[in-house]
Amino acid sequence: MKGDVVLRIIALMLPGAVRARYLEEWRADSLAAADAGLRRRDIARGAAALTLTIDRDLPAHTMEPRGAVPRRFTRRGLGLFAAAAVVLTGAWLTNGGIVPEGRDVSPQALVTLSAVAWISFRLAILAVLVGVLYFGRAAIMARSTLARIATAAAVTGPVTIALAVTFDAHRTVMLAGILLSAFGFLVGLVVVTGPSPISLERRVASRSKRIPVALLGVAAVGMVIVIGAVDLLVWNPQSKVPALSFDAIYARMIEVDQFSPSTAIVGVTLWAAFWGGLAVTVFILAARRSQMWMTPRRVSMLLLSIIGGAVFFRFFAGFSIGMSIADTFGTNGASTSIASAVLPYVGQLALATAAILSGWAPKIRNADTPEAGDVAVA
Repeated sequence: MKGDVVLRIIALMLPGAVRARYLEEWRADSLAAADAGLRRRDIARGAAALTLTIDRDLPAHTMEPRGAVPRRFTRRGLGLFAAAAVVLTGAWLTNGGIVPEGRDVSPQALVTLSAVAWISFRLAILAVLVGVLYFGRAAIMARSTLARIATAAAVTGPVTIALAVTFDAHRTVMLAGILLSAFGFLVGLVVVTGPSPISLERRVASRSKRIPVALLGVAAVGMVIVIGAVDLLVWNPQSKVPALSFDAIYARMIEVDQFSPSTAIVGVTLWAAFWGGLAVTVFILAARRSQMWMTPRRVSMLLLSIIGGAVFFRFFAGFSIGMSIADTFGTNGASTSIASAVLPYVGQLALATAAILSGWAPKIRNADTPEAGDVAVA
């Protein structure tokens, strides 16, 4: 009984397509071991050796063309790395998160935002660790020098960064970790693209599947644009100068700093029109019958990227307003409203989700040629 449990555990580490067959053979060998003058532990050792040396990328084991599975694992690792990079970069740019100010900010809101920052940082670290595991699986299966280099860099880079942060090491250590991580990302990208041609036309979807996703995405982009615009023009000025009314704030800025409300409105309008126009363009493409390549996953990736881009470039749309407030009232130029604190997390989540969706491309089920495998991009 104990020997059978060991064999079942070892079998779990085999490719799924051949797991049952090998387990059945090992059980039969274990029962006949005594007659052959062998011990059951010898059968277990042989099974373990086979598990370590088996060609995991063999088409007979994966039921896919050679190279398809390692590329998919590498792609997932890259998607997780990109998602983590987005979140960690956002935390760095906002110094751990924007802290809202003003009379309307409740202690519960501050606690919630602090919890969101805490959770997002640890999810980013978890994404890096899981990405390293995917890189490792790809390297084991691919048995290629490039895959092993990508794995080594992908493991060493984050570990170096973690050590630099934990022990407050010299900045060159942090730089080395960042460079190693970037190198692993780029080499992993080479592994993903591989020698086979990139194909996009094999993944298709009907309009009935594309349009609901596109509508939901356009609505989300519109909501972010409306909230972002109102925040730049109204809510954030009020949070910076809570003692004055909205009209008094603008009047004071015009008087002291020669602030031009029309110029600020034009800047915010251009920002909203650009990102809103991109979202509408994606919707039009998704609604066209000829654009079969616009699968729900790709539509989601595009619209989530638009949300992330709109949130990031909102800073430039409101730069003149923030500087005028700072010059007029002697404050800093940072945004301090609730919306300004929440929107960066929305943008980071959108971009991180788009990166993960990019990594989790579905398998190609209808590929019937040896060359057809998981596509390299999109």
